[in-house]
Amino acid sequence: MQFHIARHHLGDGLACPYCQCVPLGPASTQADVYAAQTGLPIERILQLLQPGDKLSDDDVALVRAAGKLSSTPSDDLVGHRLDDLIARVYAEISIAGPTTADRPVLLAAPQVSLIAGTLAAVEVRKAQLGIPRLDRRLDLDLTGLPQGVLRRPAHDTSGRCLCASPFRRRWMRDLYQPL
Repeated sequence: MQFHIARHHLGDGLACPYCQCVPLGPASTQADVYAAQTGLPIERILQLLQPGDKLSDDDVALVRAAGKLSSTPSDDLVGHRLDDLIARVYAEISIAGPTTADRPVLLAAPQVSLIAGTLAAVEVRKAQLGIPRLDRRLDLDLTGLPQGVLRRPAHDTSGRCLCASPFRRRWMRDLYQPL
């Protein structure tokens, strides 16, 4: 339900396209990411990644206990693949209302992709017309919580980003000065 679009100017002292990707800790594996996303232990994730292994009642109960699934009956996930669970916890939200309190409605967020495509097309058209384009990062949260919309984040100060190299900084300033 959240969407981010960014346009960076290299060498201007603000975040470059790579600053947000600087590894601050040990690298995550696919199993680590799935474990964080589902609440299942890594050992079980590794088992579920093997061909033919399916979700059990205990798996679904653990995911629900971790707060990663809504309180709606999710028995339809028992016997399914890990990928089905990942799609459920990542792409759907549960909305309960006064008339649906006993069975909340599950919603996906296809409008995020629609808005992403629209904004990309607008940026291309603005470039064709010579109109100023997006400057830095646009955050759009479709859950209804205001984000502050535009941000101009500072560059990474850990020294581990590509833009920390004095050689690269000099070339970024020379080649990519903002208009």
